[in-house]
Amino acid sequence: MKLIFIKPENSILAAYIEGYYFLSNQDDAFKFSYYTFPNNFQILSVLLNAEINVLADSVNVTPGHSKSLQSNFTYNYTKPIKIQYSGRVNELTIYFKPLGLNRFVDDLSVYYNEKGSFLPFQSFGDFEAVFTEIMNTDSTNSAIQNLEAYLIQKLKPKQLNIIEELVREIEHTDVSGLSQKYNISRQYINRLFHEHLGKSPTDFVRIQRFRKSISSSEVKLGRRGVDSLFYDQSHFIREIKRISGQSPKSFFKNIDLLSPGPWQII
Repeated sequence: MKLIFIKPENSILAAYIEGYYFLSNQDDAFKFSYYTFPNNFQILSVLLNAEINVLADSVNVTPGHSKSLQSNFTYNYTKPIKIQYSGRVNELTIYFKPLGLNRFVDDLSVYYNEKGSFLPFQSFGDFEAVFTEIMNTDSTNSAIQNLEAYLIQKLKPKQLNIIEELVREIEHTDVSGLSQKYNISRQYINRLFHEHLGKSPTDFVRIQRFRKSISSSEVKLGRRGVDSLFYDQSHFIREIKRISGQSPKSFFKNIDLLSPGPWQII
């Protein structure tokens, strides 16, 4: 198995994209499974020659019978999801920062109206042709150059001022405080989060705190809750259990930081 994670080389794209990872394998007997945990990235996964079976709490990826491109958009899940690969795989995944993908798509809310989190995504007319060419490129460097050139073409100038401010401040200021500061109702704040991010302000903050608690493998458990803006240690333990389904000690012992979102390899 070959797994490569790369930060954007283009400084403009780096403002909206956390990074890309390439996962490939040519062994028919290959099997690989991991748990992925909730995060606030807007995740676009593209697979070449694959079949994707999305279940309630798992996603199974197997080789496809025809040469085709499968693409999925993931934006909101609140429990761990098991990802399972069998056989050959060729995958490219883009981790857009919160509000990042909104800069490339006219109206992302059409996806948020659908049920589920792993949704078919082909928002551009030339999407399949371009990504098929990118994923058939032997050189990772060339693939990145072609990918970033394509993304720059699709970048749209947008004014997202109010929601950007809310996203930036909501970790430190509750919805009532933001409502007073910006002179807007709490209901309007809730609507903005659902419209632009597909989730409530409460879920966004909960997941953001969870992610901050795993940002450093060297921080002791006693410090993680404080540094991640949990109210106290009991709040920290309760939220880690709620999101990961495990105690903090077990969870932090077994996660792998192979991508922007934590994995637990099985």
